[in-house]
Amino acid sequence: MHSSKILLATKSMATVACGVLWFSPYAIAQESIRSNVTIVVPYPAGGGNDIFARLIAAKMRTEPGGRIVVENRTGASGNIGTASVVRAPADGNTLLYAASTLAINGWVNKNIGFDAGQDLRAVTITLSIPFVLAVHPSLPATSTKALIALAKKHAGELTFSSGGVGSANHFAMEAFKLKAQVDLRHIPYRGAAPALTALVSGETQASFLVPPLVIPQLNNGKLRALGISSTTRLKVLPNVPPLQEVGAPGFQAVQWHGFFVSAKTPMDVIRRLQPIISEALNSPELTERIESAGATRLDYDTERSQSFFLSEIKYWGEVVKGARLD
Repeated sequence: MHSSKILLATKSMATVACGVLWFSPYAIAQESIRSNVTIVVPYPAGGGNDIFARLIAAKMRTEPGGRIVVENRTGASGNIGTASVVRAPADGNTLLYAASTLAINGWVNKNIGFDAGQDLRAVTITLSIPFVLAVHPSLPATSTKALIALAKKHAGELTFSSGGVGSANHFAMEAFKLKAQVDLRHIPYRGAAPALTALVSGETQASFLVPPLVIPQLNNGKLRALGISSTTRLKVLPNVPPLQEVGAPGFQAVQWHGFFVSAKTPMDVIRRLQPIISEALNSPELTERIESAGATRLDYDTERSQSFFLSEIKYWGEVVKGARLD
């Protein structure tokens, strides 16, 4: 082959190689925040959603001049902060770090001013946290089947506490009631912590609570765990079985977290954000923190995250209709 042709072929191969490298997973993983980004947490500071938003933000790669700010914009069960992201410029510089109530709120209040499934786009679902079905030790039920039998015998008399109407643990119990075909009376409180206090004091008799809240109370004997809402056991609670195995077939209800942007955001911007978050999630410090909270790192890609989000909206809509909550 003529030397000039060899040189041209070599340059072409180098160009292709560079292109492959540019689009390789390694190259994508090195993406970073290039400008000022605001992460909106639509819930109060100090809660699980806020804590993980800040932990992830601290690990996200930024270029010189790039900055990440986490802001709590609370109110209306998360709808105020969510609406601000829906209305924000669709440039990827305003992100929402929301929880599973994002898939529930539209069913509870149809006048929130936006449609989460239409107006938001998932960047990535980051993690999931199952609930523990806990009861007060005075309740004569040492298993899920015993609780179900007791609830059927005393229909509508047993009470459960939640973090409020439409909260994730409220809907977890509504889903459990449907699967187990029982009736427990709802006593809403202003947050998961007051719901826990009510259960520990005996004001209520049952509740779905996340592991970090409930484990100390289990260890000191103030509460009893009957089951967990995920499909597999937790490392932090190895002796607590999944509820679908012990009396509520097909039941599953987990609290999840994820990043969202305005649905008008270009897909190339969304796809650039996802690996930045993924790299942060996979840091050893965050992995340890997630596991110690009894959570599971999901780290879904954008397409899977959006599919999951829409399926959650559909699922909770079915729960609302089945429980006649609409």
